[in-house]
Amino acid sequence: MYPRIHNVSFDCHDTYALSGFWSAVLGADRRHADGTGWVVLADPEGNEFCVLRSAAERTRAASEETPQ
Repeated sequence: MYPRIHNVSFDCHDTYALSGFWSAVLGADRRHADGTGWVVLADPEGNEFCVLRSAAERTRAASEETPQ
């Protein structure tokens, strides 16, 4: 019997930055400077999935970049 992975969870401060790191390694970065876009990653079996920022994360990032 072999163990099977059913779920993978990444618990980190900035998941978008983590996905950016892996996309740079894999060459599948489709992000834009305004925070839109996505990053294509793959699980160990080669199944691809996308990571993107939620609307709330894009809004928060935009407000942090705006000088006050």
